[in-house]
Amino acid sequence: MWRFPPYSLLDMAFCRDLAQAKEDFFRLNVGSVSKYEVVWETFKVYIRGITIMKHAGVLKSLHGYVAHLEAEISQLEHEHQVTAGKQLLNLIHEKLRDFQDTAHNEVQHMGMYVTAHAYGEGAVLAAMMHPIRELDTLLELQGTDGHMITDPVDITTRFQEYFKELYASKITPDVTSIEDYLEHIAMPWLTVEHREHLMAPLQPAEICCALNGMTTAKAPGPNGLTVAFYKAYQHLLIPHIQVLFETMARDKEIPPSASNLC
Repeated sequence: MWRFPPYSLLDMAFCRDLAQAKEDFFRLNVGSVSKYEVVWETFKVYIRGITIMKHAGVLKSLHGYVAHLEAEISQLEHEHQVTAGKQLLNLIHEKLRDFQDTAHNEVQHMGMYVTAHAYGEGAVLAAMMHPIRELDTLLELQGTDGHMITDPVDITTRFQEYFKELYASKITPDVTSIEDYLEHIAMPWLTVEHREHLMAPLQPAEICCALNGMTTAKAPGPNGLTVAFYKAYQHLLIPHIQVLFETMARDKEIPPSASNLC
């Protein structure tokens, strides 16, 4: 399943392009359809396509340019062996510097992936190297008569009997006593201030607080957009998330995809 690559957030040029794509999408599409949730679902598909396209384009461009420079440098070196000259040598050095810079960018781009996944891989490695702990097993149990029980089956049976007796209901309530209890029970009630707070419109600060409290590595839905993505672009997305929630509250209709709304 595709997931938004976390190392993308380390690429400043990509982040700027993606932020501009978000602004353009909402500017062109908000108000063009009747339901806001349709705009939101389309936006997530759009972002996924943009991300895949951008990364494929960057890698293809880097690989292609590196291959082009390799061929060009090889040809210049061959010419320099036949016809030596300072101008030709300077051109070779210039191409080599360009090759090194391009190769460095390619390595840096791939290094972003390693950096973004370093903690996860380290955690797996630590788990593999961690010594296996011994299982905590109860080897003996003292019975009610004071004798020690060592048979595992007998120990299990004693525990079963204990919890069966512990949770067995010793009272058989009747309908009259239940109704009398419910009629006279003192239930807590919301104060006017609490009711007004709960009924107040959702504020951007509340969405921001909930978003920042989520686990970064998780993806809240099958669309593949991670919590890190929503946190990185919260200043652009929270206003649209607020409108989406307000629309759902007004129409009293929650779309099937509400589980991946962030």
